[in-house]
Parts: sequence; C-alpha cells; structure tokens
Amino acid sequence: MNYLNMCIVEGNLTSDATTKSVGENMLTQFSIAQNRNYINSKNELARETTFFNCEVWGEGFASKTAKFLTKGTPVRVQGRIKIDTWSDENGNKKGKMVLICEKFDFLPIKNDNTKKPEREEVEILAN
Repeated sequence: MNYLNMCIVEGNLTSDATTKSVGENMLTQFSIAQNRNYINSKNELARETTFFNCEVWGEGFASKTAKFLTKGTPVRVQGRIKIDTWSDENGNKKGKMVLICEKFDFLPIKNDNTKKPEREEVEILAN
C-alpha cells in the first residue's frame, strides 16, 4: 500500500538555483526560506525561519524552471519528502531532508511591475 507523502511550502529562494547533469537526467537545486511569525512567551512578536533544500528532476521541468529561480523569488512548492543518507570520511552516517518538487507556482512580489512568467508557463508537472 502506498501512503501519502506530500509537502507544500511557500517562501523565498535563498540563492539562485543551480542546474547540472546527473547521468542522462537534469537536476536543478535550490533552497527556500520559510518564515513563521508568532507571539512568544514574553508576548512579543517573534520569527522562526525554516530552510528547505529542494530538487527539481527531469530535462524539461528542470531546465524550463531554473531560469526563473533567482535569489529572493517567492514561490509555492509542492512535492514529496526524501531523506538523502551517506557516510562521511569517518564512517559516521549523515542525512538531510530534501523536497522533491513536482509542481510549483511563482508568487507575486509586492510593488513589482516587472513581467513575471504566466502561470501556465511555470506550472509544470514533473516526470
């Protein structure tokens, strides 16, 4: 039986996306900073930031989206969570959570009059 593995995150890119070939496939990688505002125990407004490592796989999906993924761009990403694991040089097991993007939208930027890609241009489903 397959269980649901879905994550939706809205935030801003922390840097420009990078694209590289992996075997016969294309991979675009980027990170999203997601802010959560809340009232702390001192009744003050506080902010917590969570960073998400994201990957976009597939020749068409990765290459079409990478050119729009620049630092500060607000996006909504939908995908599945995967844990990458490896051993370091001392044999210690390491791991990190990665969001494998299957769909995303560019969100509007306040007071920005530059032309943004049309929704149908960027709402691409991954392979």
